[in-house]
Order: sequence, then structure tokens, then C-alpha cells
Amino acid sequence: MFVELEVVSVLSKASDVRANILMLKERGGERRIIIAVGPVEAEIINRLLLNPDHNRILPHDLFADLAYEYKIEPKSVFIYNEASSGIFKGNVTVGQGDDEKVINARASDAVIVALRLEIPLFIMESQLERLCIHEEADGAVSVPLDAFDTKSIARAMEQAVKNENYEIANELKKILEYRRSRKKGETGDFRYF
Repeated sequence: MFVELEVVSVLSKASDVRANILMLKERGGERRIIIAVGPVEAEIINRLLLNPDHNRILPHDLFADLAYEYKIEPKSVFIYNEASSGIFKGNVTVGQGDDEKVINARASDAVIVALRLEIPLFIMESQLERLCIHEEADGAVSVPLDAFDTKSIARAMEQAVKNENYEIANELKKILEYRRSRKKGETGDFRYF
């Protein structure tokens, strides 16, 4: 089952312009997920959120213009989290007559195409449930480890070892071993703790 998402915002860390988080929310619901995006993509998404009828030509307008000129109908966007790496990826489904094709994309590019062309953006129900962030009673926010890529988890494990927090380091090691055992492109549900 698929769940439609909507773009909520792009959050940036003032001290590091490379740290940009795209927040997506279940349409008509409360579940939210986050995706790390590059600074250029963050700026484009912010522009499209603030002014969808912009006058400035953006890189993704090339896709829109090609689709229009060649009578290709963009139908939907699907994002997913690859279990083997923790990296989000995307697909754009397009059609021409009875022929449909799926085009692979980075998740951020797929989201931009969805915003720019005003087509629906989806994720699998199981992935939304597994990756959604939770607000705790004290106002803190917890983010599932699945929302982080493998390199970030490896860095966290190294930091845990450095801080002599071996219990956390061991749990992070289990996650890394699990991801390395998965086949590339495989998406799956796994509860770590």
C-alpha cells in the first residue's frame, strides 16, 4: 500500500550550509519523515514552496520542458529507503499513450519534479511507518536509525567507541552488519532494538 506525502519544509543548520533536512508529511495525517538533501536541492525546494510560479529557470525545468515537448505525461513520484545503505532514492513514473516507464532518480530530484510538475509523491506504508519521526512527551524528537545512511551510522559507532559507550557501539555494529548483508536495492523492514 502506498501513502501520499507532501513537502512540509527544508530545515537548515545555520552553522553548516551543507546540513539540509527535507521534511515530508503524510497527506491528511501526522506521520513525518526526513531526508538529507544537498544545499542546491534545498534552495530549489524552498523556492518552489515559496513561489511555485517562479520566473527563474531552474535545472529541473529541463525535465518539465522535455516532457511537455515530447508529450510525455509525468504521473507520479515514488521515494524509498534502500535497506542496504539507508540512502533514499526515487522513481518518476511517466507515460506516453499506453506506454509507461519508470525513471530512477535521487530522492531530492524526484521530490523537486513532484513539486515542479504538481504530481503526487508516494512512499510505501511500511517504510513510512518504519522511518517516521516521533515526538516524545517531553517535546524531544526521536528519529529512527533507518533514516540515516550507512556512513553516518559508522561515524556514530566510532564516536560511541571513542566515548567508551560499548553497548551503543555494539548495537550500531549490528545495524552495519545487517546492512552489509542486504543486497543492493533491497528494501526491507528491520527493527534494530
